[in-house]
Parts: sequence; structure tokens; C-alpha cells
Amino acid sequence: MPTIRSCLEHRHSYVRRNAVLAIFTIYKNFDFLIPDGPEVIDNFLDGEQDMSCKRNAFMMLIHADQDRALTYLSSCIEQVQNFGDILQLVIVELIYKVCLANPNERSRFIRCIYNLLNSTSPSVRYEAAGTLITLSTVPTAVKAAASCYIDLIVKESDNNVKLIVLDRLIAMKGSPAHEKILQELVMDILRVLSSPDLEVRRKTLSLAMDLISSRNIVEMVLTLKKEITKTGGMSAENKEPSKGVEDDNGKYRQLLVRTIHTCCIKFPDVASTTIPLLMEFLGDNNELAAMDVLVFTREAMARFESLRPVILEKLLQSFSMIKSAKIHRAAFWILGEYCTTPADIQAVMNEVRQSLGEIPIVEDEMKIKLPSEISSPLPHKILSY
Repeated sequence: MPTIRSCLEHRHSYVRRNAVLAIFTIYKNFDFLIPDGPEVIDNFLDGEQDMSCKRNAFMMLIHADQDRALTYLSSCIEQVQNFGDILQLVIVELIYKVCLANPNERSRFIRCIYNLLNSTSPSVRYEAAGTLITLSTVPTAVKAAASCYIDLIVKESDNNVKLIVLDRLIAMKGSPAHEKILQELVMDILRVLSSPDLEVRRKTLSLAMDLISSRNIVEMVLTLKKEITKTGGMSAENKEPSKGVEDDNGKYRQLLVRTIHTCCIKFPDVASTTIPLLMEFLGDNNELAAMDVLVFTREAMARFESLRPVILEKLLQSFSMIKSAKIHRAAFWILGEYCTTPADIQAVMNEVRQSLGEIPIVEDEMKIKLPSEISSPLPHKILSY
């Protein structure tokens, strides 16, 4: 035991760190060999500078003498933000356990958790946000934790981490009190759409649609319109995007179209500004995205009678850009069903003629000279017909 005690003052942090673990294990199994173990480690903790050594010492106090651990934490609670992430994680764990067992301690340590939301370590921020939600139902605390989650998703590069944190936000939505707060953060949640991963975008749009309300529907639709515009652009070198990128863009555009479709059905006031934009994508190379736009257009024609003239005009403008026969057929059905005035019918016929090009009708054939050997009047009758 004297040798192990002396190792607590060794010049190498590796030795000191393992000496703490040795004392912890001996005290836990044979406490009579070192009855003053917690006191020794408490004194060691006060003078130690290495974070890994402090972390091991603090871990021992948590399990061996929690009161000493809390006393130490109280003495340095203002400096917690400057500790290393490995020690901060242990502190979060201690606060969670203590406050869960004794709710009266929350007021004592809740400020520390707030401070750790600004830690430089993503893992510490994640754990601190989860602890804050568990320990407090105050709206400001819930909003701070949710904002921390959103910031982590936006800044984290690993898609798996993004999905895990998104799941935490989705779980928060299950609580009515939390849902009201998340509704105020819808526009912040939409910042996650900057991620290139399709699954992250899909979950983000689904969450946003569950939280949308009449207060922020206009802002959300404007954001989605900007996202749709981005999916149709060229790359930075003014070249066509690669096939893989184009496929992802098409799928993402399809998601956006469906989301805006749902927004317009839930909140008809935004339909007049979104339908003309969406119809520009009828000529999309992605047939599924174009078909989604057309389904939306067909439903809008049936639901919003006041918008029919605008939709018909935009449909005629986009008609020449349509590439798919399936989309052509559906567009013709809409035009045939809802063009009822002579002006609309004439506009459709003009567009059809323009799309078909020059047609080999009788007048063109009559310009061709007939062979001299043909004397029968029958061909003339046929041509004149």
C-alpha cells in the first residue's frame, strides 16, 4: 500500500492515473487496507492538473463517497467549462444521478448543466442537453436543450450522429409541452436541410411538417421554395451535375414537392405562391418528381377554383418543356377537363400545333405537281378533300 500511495505523486500522469484506479479497486474490495481512500483521493484531486487523472479520481469519489464528490464539484462549479471533456462527461453523469435521486438538488446544479451546453465537446453538449430535458420542464430549459440539439445536427459531419440527434428531437415532440416549444423552432430545424444526406433531409421535413402551424407556414414555404430552386441549379463550374448528384437532387426535389403539396392542402392561403413555382418542374428529368407536381396540380385545380386561370396559364407555358409521355397525357387531361372558354381552348390548340411542328396536311400536298400520266380526276378529288 505505501508503494501505491507514493505513485500518486509520480511525475508521469500515466502512473498517477493508474494509481488512482488501483486505490479505487482496493478500497471497493478490501477497504480495510486503505480506510482513508476517499480522503486521500480528495486531497489528490485538489492538487492534480492532468484531466485524465482528475477524471479517474472524481469517478472514485462518485462511487466511494458521493458527498465528497459533490463538495468538490461545488467548490469548482464555475470552472467546469474549462475542464476537459472526459471530466465534464463524468460531472454530467453525477449531476443527473444526484438530481434524479434528490430533486431538491436541481437548483444547486442546473446552472452547471446550462453552462455545459456551450462546451467545445459535441458529446458533452449532447449529454448535457439530454440531462437538462430530464431534470427540468421549464420552457427556457427545454428550448435551450432543443437549440443545442439542432446546432449539433447542423455542425456535425457524421450522418449517423445527425440521425441519432434527430431521433431525440422527434422523441421530444411526443410531449405536448415540448411540442409547443419545438413549434417555435421550426425554422431552426429547417437549417438541417443543408445536410446532403437524403435520409437526414427526409426526417427533417417529416418533423417540420408535424410541427408546422399557421404562424410559421409562410416562412417555411419560402424556405422550401429556395431549396427547390437549389436542386435545379448547375454546379459551381457551370457544368451539368454528375449522375449520382442528379439522382439525389431528383429524390430531394420529390420530397420537397410532396412537402409543399401537404403544406398547401393544410394551409390553402400559400397555394397561390407555390403552385406556379412547382409547375416549372413539370419538365424535370426525374419522372417521379414531375408526376408529383402534376398530381399536386390536378388536386389544386379541383380544390382551388379561384386559382384555375393562373394554373392553366402556367401549365400552357410549361407544356413545351415536358419530356415524359406519361406527364403529357396527364397534362392533356387537365387541359381538356378545365379549359372551357373559347380563349382557353384556342390557346391549347395553338400550343398543341406549336409542339407538333409542321403537319403534312392537304394544303402542303397540293403544292406537289402531279405526274403527267395521271389523268383520272380521282386523285384531285382526294386531294381537295
